[in-house]
Amino acid sequence: GGPIVNRIYFLLRGFWGIDGYVTSVGMFGLRSMLLNLPNVECSTYNWAAYEQAAADMAKQPKEATIIVVGYSGGGSRATWLANLPAKPRIDLMVLYDPSPPWQMKVVGDNVKKAISYHNTTPFFFGLGGGVLRGEHVEQIDISENHMLVQSDVNLHQRTVAEVRKVWVST
Repeated sequence: GGPIVNRIYFLLRGFWGIDGYVTSVGMFGLRSMLLNLPNVECSTYNWAAYEQAAADMAKQPKEATIIVVGYSGGGSRATWLANLPAKPRIDLMVLYDPSPPWQMKVVGDNVKKAISYHNTTPFFFGLGGGVLRGEHVEQIDISENHMLVQSDVNLHQRTVAEVRKVWVST
């Protein structure tokens, strides 16, 4: 019983796995916006903990809506999560300037819809600019500093709108 819960899993950016909470502050703004929607629960992980996120996703009831949001290294790891042997069911994946580009994996049919905010002007050190490929993928080109993508209110509003669409359709 009870209302169907919509679960959102955030994978943060970072260089070493433990610094995502410091380097992904803008994603907490998005998280706050999403928590204002009805029947939402959010879980937040550093990019290196994508397997833990998948294990937590596997515990959800079949009727739950599963959404994965990844920024930077969390974006590339979201594609790894989707490719785990269990092939977790993901209703919506939203990637914010995933990176590094060479660590992106193709997403399969277990991802019903995937959106990537693809940076056409990636930052130094190979940050950002990852290209998302797969069956149900929409790539939206952006051009801004990699560190500012996470705080882009226009992208956050678009993400909230996409999340609402998924809940209406499931």
